[in-house]
Amino acid sequence: MRLPQLQIQQQPIRLDIRTEKAKVDIRQPRAEVSINSTKPVIDVQTHRPELLIDQTDTWNAINGGKPEAFMQRIYSDTKSIALQHVERTIQKWREISDLRTKENPLPDVALRESRRERAPRQLYSEPSIFNTRINFDIQRPEINITPGDVDIQVQTRKPEVDYAPGKVHISVAQYPKVTVTPPPFVELQA
Repeated sequence: MRLPQLQIQQQPIRLDIRTEKAKVDIRQPRAEVSINSTKPVIDVQTHRPELLIDQTDTWNAINGGKPEAFMQRIYSDTKSIALQHVERTIQKWREISDLRTKENPLPDVALRESRRERAPRQLYSEPSIFNTRINFDIQRPEINITPGDVDIQVQTRKPEVDYAPGKVHISVAQYPKVTVTPPPFVELQA
């Protein structure tokens, strides 16, 4: 004898899923940049160079220089010349008045005086190429610098964001189903 069997049929659920992507729109306006600059200022003050030529010694060597200076040199030199002359004169008279000599000293003194070389009187300067003095007076320039400046202003803009969220559509295309079929009705005979 066979036992009765149940028949069970199952139908799974079937879902339809549709998605829409999220939409993001980002726009950002450009930043505004404002630049202001001031130029540096350079102020330069220059001075003319000075050329100084001193020819005093040159003219003193050529013609004695200025009359006042020439006379001053003669006057300042006169004292030493007079002292030299006095010294020579005293020396001559001492020799003449020396009683220890037996001969007459006058002819010898006169002969020596006539042959004596007189030292030239230095009234003029020494001639030389170095008598003229040349000097340059060069002054450094005065430089004043006022530095420039740069002023930068930046105005930024916020980004503009438009966001549309995504969607998910879920629908049931087929519902789940379980079908149970009972066995055919069998009469049992006893």
